[in-house]
Amino acid sequence: MSKSSWATRAGSDALSQAGPGTVTEPAAPQANDTSDLLKSILSPPVLANELGWLGHYKVERLLGRGGMGMVLLAQDTHLQRPVALKIMLPDLASRPGARERFLREARAVAALRDERIVVIYQVGQERDVPYLAMEYLHGQSLEERMRAGPLSITEIVRIGGEIAKGLAVAHQAGVIHRDVKPGNIFLTRGAVASRDDPASSLDTAAAMVKILDFGLARPVTDDLRLTGSGQFVGTPYFVSPEQARGQTVDARSDLFSLGVVLYNLCTGKLPFAGDSVMAVLTALAVDTPPAMGELRADVPASLEALVGRLLEKDAEKRPASALAVAAALEKIGAALSALGDTGVQRATAVGLPAVMPPAPAATIAAPPTESRVPRKR
Repeated sequence: MSKSSWATRAGSDALSQAGPGTVTEPAAPQANDTSDLLKSILSPPVLANELGWLGHYKVERLLGRGGMGMVLLAQDTHLQRPVALKIMLPDLASRPGARERFLREARAVAALRDERIVVIYQVGQERDVPYLAMEYLHGQSLEERMRAGPLSITEIVRIGGEIAKGLAVAHQAGVIHRDVKPGNIFLTRGAVASRDDPASSLDTAAAMVKILDFGLARPVTDDLRLTGSGQFVGTPYFVSPEQARGQTVDARSDLFSLGVVLYNLCTGKLPFAGDSVMAVLTALAVDTPPAMGELRADVPASLEALVGRLLEKDAEKRPASALAVAAALEKIGAALSALGDTGVQRATAVGLPAVMPPAPAATIAAPPTESRVPRKR
């Protein structure tokens, strides 16, 4: 089994040629396009090793770019510390209400105080560009860690518990994440590490867990996003059935997504998959995924039962809160410790599946006859 089969691939590969109804990965932005965009957003650089300036932030390099925004490594020249600057793309910022939504949600998340939630230092606008300055983390996303191979059950339970505790803090403050997935969970060794430390040196068993991207820099709607051309942009695999239907979501929607993450971590598979928007929505509506114990022999019955409750299609049947999920995972973790779980060795020995669905950053083109998902209003 190849190690890369243990995580949905990053959406940085070239766009494949495919017809309607297939899953394709978005083309990576051309270097020239990104360079031109940065020139239009930033003030000119002062030194050769700079990309430019945004207010008092000296921008050093691009960390990542997606359809909604870009993240830049910058130096806060007032406080003399590195930050990750998340900038809303101008096209999105020009949409009615999008800028206000970005700033409102950013301020809401900035008010959260928990070690499991990424710290937002500042929210504002500069040169008509909405941005937020976040702590610059050292480590790797959970998605990146999955590429290295399976995690032990003990590691999965611990990480899941940390995610649940972080979500509990957000939910108690009235903040719903809406996009819980491995790419938005970060494993960090803390601010004391050098930014040049290789990610491969990260000890997963001891890493801090940080939740990123609370639906920031996203379109105004909370449901699955469909463009005017009938394409869904985003990842349907981790959303709850109610979010897929475009209904109002609450904290239990995040719990469903956490269940998908746990299932994915334990088995190397996603519980609901398909090669089109309609196929994924149908799977969410009617399919029952295989029991995790059938795919991985060392999954405890207690963990399988908990994930089964998290994946209930009826939100009323899911656990009552993220705190309840955290408590259940803590209890499972204690039982594993008492039994002396052997972790990765046992997981590798049972021969885990290698088939994985398309990339989480995928763009899914809806079939011509089913080009729209009705949106609840």
